[in-house]
Amino acid sequence: MNSYKEITRKALLMFLVVLLPFGTFPIGTIAELQDEKPIETIINILHTNDIHGRIYEVDDNNTGMIGIDKIAEIKKNTENAILVDIGDTFHGLPIVNINEGRSAIELMVAAGYNVMTPGNHDYNFGSARLSELAAIASSEGLEIISSNTFDKSTGQNVLPATKIIEIDRIKVGFFGLTTRTISTSTNPRNVETLEFRAYKESSESAITELKNNGADIIIALAHVGRTEIEELITVLDVKPDLIIDGHDHILDSMTVDGVLIAQVGEYQENLGQISLTINSNGEILDKTATVIIKADTTDIAGDADVKALAESMKQSVIEIYSVIVASSDVHLSSERGTNDGKTLGVRNSEQALGNLVADSMRVVGNADIAMINGGDIRVDIRVGDITKGDINSVLPFGNVLVIKKATPKALKEIMENGLKFAPVTDGRFPQISGMNVLYDQANPVGEKVIAITINDKGLDFADDTTIYKLATTDFMANGGDEYTAIQALQTAAELGSLDEIFEQYIISLPNKKITADVAHIEGRIEEYIANKSSVIPYKKIKHTINTGVTLVPS
Repeated sequence: MNSYKEITRKALLMFLVVLLPFGTFPIGTIAELQDEKPIETIINILHTNDIHGRIYEVDDNNTGMIGIDKIAEIKKNTENAILVDIGDTFHGLPIVNINEGRSAIELMVAAGYNVMTPGNHDYNFGSARLSELAAIASSEGLEIISSNTFDKSTGQNVLPATKIIEIDRIKVGFFGLTTRTISTSTNPRNVETLEFRAYKESSESAITELKNNGADIIIALAHVGRTEIEELITVLDVKPDLIIDGHDHILDSMTVDGVLIAQVGEYQENLGQISLTINSNGEILDKTATVIIKADTTDIAGDADVKALAESMKQSVIEIYSVIVASSDVHLSSERGTNDGKTLGVRNSEQALGNLVADSMRVVGNADIAMINGGDIRVDIRVGDITKGDINSVLPFGNVLVIKKATPKALKEIMENGLKFAPVTDGRFPQISGMNVLYDQANPVGEKVIAITINDKGLDFADDTTIYKLATTDFMANGGDEYTAIQALQTAAELGSLDEIFEQYIISLPNKKITADVAHIEGRIEEYIANKSSVIPYKKIKHTINTGVTLVPS
């Protein structure tokens, strides 16, 4: 909608055109007015973050999503709209995993996305694949940018650092930032050829580039995390006008040193809208962050073309992923947990789903013990039939099972890292099988683990010779989530993909059914409480299967 001032400017221009034959004003006046920026312009930045393959309004895994078809419709009907994404988009559920992110690109282009910055999980298929996706996206009008991502060998940016989009003669400049913790939040091998440089220097370089290219407004798209973004703002010598962030899945907006920061949670549950009122000098007169929630979109039909494209993609994977392989009598939650510890989940406590996954790794891998980081467990298992797609959604990252040789001394160090931040939620929190751990969260970091028992035998943490076969993921085996102590261990074998191993284990259960007997919380990880007998002997699972797997030493 045009402002009163803009209407007045246009009326004046028409009046001058009428007077033109009479020669009553300088001939250059009309051209000057035509070249002027509007007296006031409102630009709307629509934004999403951490979609992780959730694109449908309702499907088996998503019951509260807006849906990419409705986002497309909102963009189409919002004046002066730019649609951006803050990463972790190309990987997560089967619809995007099946072709390594290509379907996500096609849907984003169809929906009208203009620019995005990649997150750590966008590298889950490797840096070469992300470069391929970026090239495809760019050719179709979607620019993927990151100002701090460089090739180690050439020292060059592997993606464009910036992007300028012009609306109503206002140049809106964007630059991207990708988390520097990426080598521990995707498989380190995925980014081994890349260097993720410091946020401050990368930001200031990008801001300078944008200003030199005439940007009136500068916006950072940062898949970094709120704490680091707040710290970054305080040290920047030149600051962006606003930052749209992601990575930590929070629904929040705030202002730090005059810089607006906004994030809208996860999974397309919300759509962010930042309205910028800008004068003819490119100055922001007002900036307002609002959130469009699912309830606000009830009466929106959605873009028909985008909906049809999404449905055709969904159909293409149904045959593969709709095969029923097992069933469950119990609901197993993938809840993350909350930082205050009041809500427990796979990222701050032992959980039944975590136990089941870890058991599958230990049994199928023919190992003594097993460990998976809670951050790898992504969706619930619901009561009823379980399909291949359900299993893939629980463990979507394409990780493989790795068998390591661990000593009691190493296990102590490994568990110290896993429990470093407990009960604060963190992706490194371990879900385990074959052992019990007692810890005291009040102790200093590095001294929290009090006892570890395996087969009811307490470990001597000075023992650096006894060997236990530890089943883990290649993510952790490569030092992901700072599990460098696992990375240092000798590798005994590398087996199949984690989702296939999980499926194999579930199928081997009696009647191919998950029951409370095989998936429950049983005190594998316990917090020490004074005057309480805290160590519960490990209840050894007697169920075994013939895996047909031969362990091949590395």
